[in-house]
Amino acid sequence: MKAASLWLIGLVFASVAAMSVLLSWYAGPAGAGSPPLQGDVDCSGSVTAVDSLKILRYTIGLSVTQPPFCALVGTGSPVNGDVDCDNDVDPVDALRILRHNAGLSVIQNEPCTDIGTSEPGTPTPTPAPPGAFGNVDCTGAINSIDALKILLYTVDRFVVQAEPCPDIGSGVLPNGEIQGDVDCDNDVDPVDALKISRFAAGQSVIQVEPCPDIGT
Repeated sequence: MKAASLWLIGLVFASVAAMSVLLSWYAGPAGAGSPPLQGDVDCSGSVTAVDSLKILRYTIGLSVTQPPFCALVGTGSPVNGDVDCDNDVDPVDALRILRHNAGLSVIQNEPCTDIGTSEPGTPTPTPAPPGAFGNVDCTGAINSIDALKILLYTVDRFVVQAEPCPDIGSGVLPNGEIQGDVDCDNDVDPVDALKISRFAAGQSVIQVEPCPDIGT
């Protein structure tokens, strides 16, 4: 009887210890929430292509699985996934992470922290004026939505334009260029989306004359 009691007590202590370990893992490290590194969306301790993928899944409405101790994409303070600190999680954030992983420069808007660090970045260029070349959806600003619409067009997905905005790939702009063909090569393709994404992210975009500069 005594041996059985000791065995039962030992089992209880072992169960409590195991439960404590599980609870500590589930709760995550002290102060867990938004990732400590700018761009570390999955709280893995490093900024990788997985972080970009999670942002892209979030932007198109797909489910994003996070560790229990990591803030969901689009939540937290600061917002997890909002890499450029514009109060929105969008494909531009994913692009910035991809550039960071490729060793390319990434301009951040002060006081937004640099990707992979907690140091302040440098100011981004002034946004494009309304009606500028590259404003594919005719909203008066060039942003990731324009790039996304081009990508949807290139994979034969239906793209809604608000009248009287010219249709992508067929509508002709006042300057004679095809809507969405921002590099003026007579074709709307992913390169056009990349150029718009670079412009929206504040990166340099090289155009071949006489093709107009994006944002002008």
